[in-house]
Amino acid sequence: MTEYTQIFVRDVVKPGKLGLLAAPEGKEGALTIHADALLYMGILAEEQEIEHTVDSGRHAWLQMVRGEIVLNGIELHSGNGAVVSEESSMKIHASKSSEFLLFDLN
Repeated sequence: MTEYTQIFVRDVVKPGKLGLLAAPEGKEGALTIHADALLYMGILAEEQEIEHTVDSGRHAWLQMVRGEIVLNGIELHSGNGAVVSEESSMKIHASKSSEFLLFDLN
């Protein structure tokens, strides 16, 4: 990771919340991505929980970077990924301190 990338991520991603890293047309100050996709990063401490709404007709991919979470009842570990389709929300609970990427896709 470059120094710029580390500073950007630190400024955008707050522990216990999803930080928007990339979006069409740089929405909300994110980096511009030329696709109908939103890229978030999440950092959760042990036992923290967040929820992400998946709009109708969209899908999500969660990619674990480190740690261990439970996503809608399914346990995921470092390196694991999971797709979410036809569900309106993602409940993400950290069993251990964790980092992950969440792609919200059309």
